[in-house]
Amino acid sequence: MLLDKLNTQFGNNSHYKVNRDLKLKDKCFSIVHYAGEVTYQVDGFLEKNRDTLFADIQEAASNSKNSLLSILFRGENQPDAGNSSGVKKAGAMFARGGAKERPTTAGDKFKKSMQSLLATLYSCQPHYVRCIKPNDQKKALGYDDNRVKEQLRYLGLFENLKVARAGFCYKQTYEKWIQRYNIISDLTFPRWKGSAKDAVEMLVKDHLKLPPNEYQMGKTKLFLRSPQTLFDVEEKRIQAFHRIATKIQAVWRSWKIRKVYIELRREALDVFKGQKERTRMSMARGAVSFFGDFLGLQNSTDLALIQKEGDNKILFSEKVNKVNRKFKIQERGLVLGEKNIYNLKYYKKPKKGFNFEITRSNPISDIDSVSVSRLADDFVVVHIGKEYDYVFETPKKTVFITLLKKQVKKAFNRDLSINVLESIAYKIRKGANKAIQFEKDETVNSSTKKVQKGILNVKMSSGVKQ
Repeated sequence: MLLDKLNTQFGNNSHYKVNRDLKLKDKCFSIVHYAGEVTYQVDGFLEKNRDTLFADIQEAASNSKNSLLSILFRGENQPDAGNSSGVKKAGAMFARGGAKERPTTAGDKFKKSMQSLLATLYSCQPHYVRCIKPNDQKKALGYDDNRVKEQLRYLGLFENLKVARAGFCYKQTYEKWIQRYNIISDLTFPRWKGSAKDAVEMLVKDHLKLPPNEYQMGKTKLFLRSPQTLFDVEEKRIQAFHRIATKIQAVWRSWKIRKVYIELRREALDVFKGQKERTRMSMARGAVSFFGDFLGLQNSTDLALIQKEGDNKILFSEKVNKVNRKFKIQERGLVLGEKNIYNLKYYKKPKKGFNFEITRSNPISDIDSVSVSRLADDFVVVHIGKEYDYVFETPKKTVFITLLKKQVKKAFNRDLSINVLESIAYKIRKGANKAIQFEKDETVNSSTKKVQKGILNVKMSSGVKQ
């Protein structure tokens, strides 16, 4: 019996096992291949693996002088009707050209099948998808470790991984590699002037600084030895995406804010158009000036004092020269919030963690109007309806008035009245009135101030007309 002979001959071989499949009882044996065990059934094993004898061998054996041999093979070569020679027709025994035709063996069939498969593979660019069954019950979320490992062994993935780790686990053409990883360096992104190979060489040597034993530059491809190197390169690519995304966001936000400030600048040009002379510096002021928070209070700890008054956003902040009721100049801070306008007095040294105190605050709703002169001076008078007015001098008067006008329109849906006068009267404490008289004098280089009979006289040379 075949199984007994196999057991006797290969019983001690580590690659041979008997009776692996209990369902087939003692009619099977197993061969331990590199991927796993494969069970073979004994019944019909010889018949399925027997090759047909060649026709010339059958003919020679049937015509043998040995009577036993002739009888054994005569049945394979019986004469046809009308053919008394006892020999098969020539068409059955001989192929074209007179050569005898041999039957196709199992080896020939396998060889032809492999040749056909290779011809098909070489004619295209195949990509293989390895399908792994998590379980045999077709259950959702069911995972059989042993079944999955068995499939991985049968597919030869473990061996492929060993081979890849022994050499270079990753290879890619220079063109495809630089197309994916050019974003890593500013020298290669968004464009690289040169060959793809030079770009790859520059990245791996100068930018990524990979160890020489971790990569190899081929004729058309880059080879990476270990998976960790590839993971590190991929991580660099992800970081580059974050870096570029941050740049795009910054540029977009800058554009968006700048667009708003450009609109404010256009509005500012119309505030005094044809009514007030301007200094050259005021005319050349850019859109960024309308950012407004020149003191940087929005991002400082001093913002807490403003927040106590109900304002969370600073529209304008700057140090100005305030004119008190005795016409004396005092350095103060001017702050415009979304709800109130503030007068700040700065400390010489911080007190309780703050750099100033709020000496006065008025709601924007109480502001009746704003007055300026026709000359190129920097005086501004903010008229407060229920209280005394606020008089100060600042070169950023256009920015302040533009932002105040916009906020009054936004919050109260009314236009702020702007007066352009040669003489401005204003209220001080206890209901008294004061005035500022403006006069053009080409002999002065900058504004001069002089108090006469309770009036502040300001002389100013000619400015730029709009």
